[in-house]
Amino acid sequence: MKYKTKIFSIILCVSMIVALISGCATPVISEENTYMTTYTNYYGIEPDSEIYSIIQQNTFDKILTTIPGVSDPETADLQSAAKEALLAAGLTEEDLTTFQTKIVI
Repeated sequence: MKYKTKIFSIILCVSMIVALISGCATPVISEENTYMTTYTNYYGIEPDSEIYSIIQQNTFDKILTTIPGVSDPETADLQSAAKEALLAAGLTEEDLTTFQTKIVI
């Protein structure tokens, strides 16, 4: 697996977990997001710049739209979409409930 594919897979997994827990895209695409902080720290792209917004929207919108049933992350029910995708992948309702109970602080 190539490096970018691994990174994409990790971000997708994290996005699905956040979607499952919170049901919205805000924690995934927020300025506090570690992935976006890399653009500030490594590339010097400031959070209030136009290019930062473009990277943020293009990167995370594309990732979140890979969750089955999500075409617009801003309006989609990310929690339901993540749940349906995980159930289709073989998890049970009990697995999801257990996971959600253990992961939520």
